[in-house]
Amino acid sequence: MARFQKMNFMEHPLPDTTKLKGDSLFVLDEGKTGVLQLLQKTYPGGTLEKYEYFKGWPLVYFYRVPAGSPCEGRDWGGLRGTYWLSDDWSGRPALTRTDPVLNFTFRDDFGLRDFKTLSARWTGYLLAPQKGPYTFLTLTTDEAAAWVDGREVLQGPGNQQGTVILSVGRHRILIDFRKSSGVDTAFNFLWKTPESQSFGVVPFWQWPVLAIRKPVHSGENRAF
Repeated sequence: MARFQKMNFMEHPLPDTTKLKGDSLFVLDEGKTGVLQLLQKTYPGGTLEKYEYFKGWPLVYFYRVPAGSPCEGRDWGGLRGTYWLSDDWSGRPALTRTDPVLNFTFRDDFGLRDFKTLSARWTGYLLAPQKGPYTFLTLTTDEAAAWVDGREVLQGPGNQQGTVILSVGRHRILIDFRKSSGVDTAFNFLWKTPESQSFGVVPFWQWPVLAIRKPVHSGENRAF
């Protein structure tokens, strides 16, 4: 237990090295497919095991990386995320950071504690690899909305989806999330590209690289 630590990948804890010094085992809970993908790109020398409730339903992912494995993926892409302890994006932001994936399956993932209400806004750019229809999907216990190039794609409570035709290249994106009541808090932003048959968390390499900064917190609300 002395060597066990809670990891928040949104805090960008990449070691300043090109190779991992010791053996590491990353344990991810259900639904963390975007974070798993990020880990696999960062440490390509690892091996994956799953514990499944039944076939096709993984409850836990185990990603084992041996000592000496290369450490890559330092130039992460991401969206600039701003978080408020209100449900209307008002007041002083409690947290600002660059998020490589929007893959929050539990309230602890948001980097804030003891919140009753929460609103978040992510801004940046999306790279469309090919021309065609892109369908976006939000999986959430609360309410979300998304705009691409100023055009509303989806909005409303619970799971929402919408389709937009995109050209190849960079498109401005804005995503809002709001929690006004309850305890359970989750938000995942997925897409289905013109060539894909299923939804997946938008991977970090589809967000152009932003300047990675250390999280900025208000005095009373600090990340785990």
